[in-house]
Amino acid sequence: MGMRAIFRVGTALATVLVLARCGGGTDGTGGTTPLPPIAQSVVIGVMTKGSVIVNGIRFDDSNATIRIDNRSGTSAELANGMFVKVLGRINADNVSGTADRVEVENEVRGAVQTVNAGGNPPSFTVAGLTIYVDASTVFANLNPNGIAGLASGTRVEVQGLRDASGNVRASRVEGKDATFDDELKGTVSDLNTTAQTFKLGSVTVSYAGATLSPAGATLADGVPVEVHGSLSATTGVFNATKVDREDQEDAVFQPSPGGKLELEGFVSGFNATAGTFQLGTRTVQVTATTRFEDGSSADLADGAKVEAEGTLAANGTLVASKIDFKSGTGGSGPSGVVKLTGIATAVNTSARTVTMFGKTVQIDDLTDLRTPLAGLVPGTTRLEVRAALDAGGNVIAQRVESTSDTRDTVQARVTAKNDTAFTLTLLDTITAALGGSVEFRDASEATITRAQFFAAITPRSNTAAGTLVKVRGTFNGGTLTADRAELEN
Repeated sequence: MGMRAIFRVGTALATVLVLARCGGGTDGTGGTTPLPPIAQSVVIGVMTKGSVIVNGIRFDDSNATIRIDNRSGTSAELANGMFVKVLGRINADNVSGTADRVEVENEVRGAVQTVNAGGNPPSFTVAGLTIYVDASTVFANLNPNGIAGLASGTRVEVQGLRDASGNVRASRVEGKDATFDDELKGTVSDLNTTAQTFKLGSVTVSYAGATLSPAGATLADGVPVEVHGSLSATTGVFNATKVDREDQEDAVFQPSPGGKLELEGFVSGFNATAGTFQLGTRTVQVTATTRFEDGSSADLADGAKVEAEGTLAANGTLVASKIDFKSGTGGSGPSGVVKLTGIATAVNTSARTVTMFGKTVQIDDLTDLRTPLAGLVPGTTRLEVRAALDAGGNVIAQRVESTSDTRDTVQARVTAKNDTAFTLTLLDTITAALGGSVEFRDASEATITRAQFFAAITPRSNTAAGTLVKVRGTFNGGTLTADRAELEN
């Protein structure tokens, strides 16, 4: 993925920053000219260690205030796969910065109820939540590590992202002992102030006698909370000892004037007419100037995994300056959005696969299967498939539906190119022929020449993800003969 643009710094300001690091200039009297402070920005997502890397930005956390599960923590306790909120200052290179505050948050903690190790993908449940794991999920403090280390009654803490269905895509699963209380996050519904109960998803929470935080907080339907206490295995009621109003407690994680907000998550509540969607509890607004990377505005849909960055409006909406499409798995890899439109040449209802353009497309438990596999006619039914690549490069369908579109289309990253023969290789095995009469477009839909198109393409390598392109034409004999080709990032 390219350099991050959480906030753009113009040449003049970049020069000022360099001067500031060298001691600054003078005000004409020999004194130091005061320089404007760098605005604080907020970055929210799954981290990797070193010091703290979130959404491609490496933050120095050596002097940061660190909070883990509502207690003071240390940098040494931060680990791969943790879901964090970072308040900090980003350098002019847009890939490094300094963290002022780091807060680690989990989605649920408690005893495992059920385990489906043979699922596709594997899953387990805690407090009524379905939690999916994949090759990118970090397991810790379990014996053995991995889904095999889970059984009914195993106590775990889960971090990750909620998808459009409210399930958790786990980035980290860590074993915990009974000294840690149960925790559950969600949005309040069915509040009953007389009985002092409400629901988080399907779980009834009793807050009788619980402490509400911060001081003076009140409850209402629709507010996000985190509850601490214990889940009764017999009644299924979560008996809360503490209820945190997350929106109020997280007031510190607001960008300062001039700062930006970037967050990672799965799209839900997408409204194409209004150009809005939800990432967690945050509303994101798309505008005419929003830039898209690793996809286009047409790829926005419930279930898409994205990073959105921009500024906050007065009403708390994130006005997106950029939306970056990510891998649809629990990881954060920039696979781009894979889209296939064409004939299903083979269907395997037992393995839950279809073959298109010679590629096997895997349907799993998370796929939005709008056309049943049993109803597909190999060699006849035309499908539109939205997919992502897993860690092994396999095509995993996110949405599958029949279509009347007669044009064959492949959107994917380039794995090889031949500037002389005017061919591209997509998804390792699909050859796209771009000789003859082809309409070429750049990422802004502007017409470009064939030479400009090929010059803009970098195939996948150890250091490059590969340029995302969309090629439309006719697929026959293993080759997609193009009539249109577009750059997508």
